[in-house]
Amino acid sequence: MMTASTGGDPGLAETAWMPVTQMLPGSPLLRDLWAGGTPYAPGVRYLNVATRYDEAILPYTSGIVDGPMTTNVVVQDGCEQNLSEHVAVAADPRAADFVLNALDPDNPREPRCQAIAPIHGPTGS
Repeated sequence: MMTASTGGDPGLAETAWMPVTQMLPGSPLLRDLWAGGTPYAPGVRYLNVATRYDEAILPYTSGIVDGPMTTNVVVQDGCEQNLSEHVAVAADPRAADFVLNALDPDNPREPRCQAIAPIHGPTGS
């Protein structure tokens, strides 16, 4: 079967889906990651930013991983008009504020809450 997106190479189509299948619960990648009991390195602070509307990480809660020195946030908690999903979360000011707070905990900022459109990201200032 020929497809325009892969130039007719079925192996390329399989490779294109590999990142998605690696994040499915029980995947070989995740089993290897958890083989030592935790995916986290000792002494490192972690921040997991998740979005309820993620269409690539399923279920989205698989991005919420408890561990020592780990903070988990869902961008929609406390900001229901935020509809960011897997793509838009990269440009989401609320997600950025959580990251900035993790990088500079001595100067915390209130995470912004604004309407975020799926795929397109912030819709205004």
